[in-house]
Amino acid sequence: MLIVLIPSAKVQFFSELRAATTVLVYCWSLFRDFTKKCIFAQIFQNQQVMKELNIIAAIGSLRELGFKNKLLCHLPKDLQHFKALTSGHTVVMGRNTWDSLPKKPLPNRRNVVLSRNLDLQYVNCEVFHSFEEFEATTSPDEIIFVIGGAQLYQQFVNQADKLFITHIHSNFQADVFFPVIDAKIWQSRDEIFVPKDEKNPFDFHFATYCRK
Repeated sequence: MLIVLIPSAKVQFFSELRAATTVLVYCWSLFRDFTKKCIFAQIFQNQQVMKELNIIAAIGSLRELGFKNKLLCHLPKDLQHFKALTSGHTVVMGRNTWDSLPKKPLPNRRNVVLSRNLDLQYVNCEVFHSFEEFEATTSPDEIIFVIGGAQLYQQFVNQADKLFITHIHSNFQADVFFPVIDAKIWQSRDEIFVPKDEKNPFDFHFATYCRK
């Protein structure tokens, strides 16, 4: 069937067509902007769930960590430094490190032990069997410090955001060692020298390593 439009009807038809096209273009613009906002919101949300993962350790000149599940030496100023950095945050450790703590749990900190032992339980300490299991329980703004032992350091040294290392200026007998700090990945940005005294028997310095 052939439709013949009179001139006035043609004008009205094309006017309505233009109006409908304008509405469609406007709706498409709104949909596109909404989609972009959803994508950006998802990206932002993904960024928000990223936690700060740090490593903290005291090591000798040859990267020694400890001997027979004990610290290399007693340095009160280093212990104060450790407390100042980790208080109010989460400390993650292996079973041997937990067992070696003279006072447990570490006060004013969330204490977490990672262990493959499914039967392991501790009082006043959370036990997880994988880092992924633990990470699922963390908050977006949680700051995490891995405090030992050697296996956890090896596992997370190249995943961490920062390394807080106390370099003790001496060699020690040791049976566990800190992994090599790769100069291609890490750069020491803040170093503070602490001379030995009557309570701290060795010179040492604090170093903060950040990713290059």
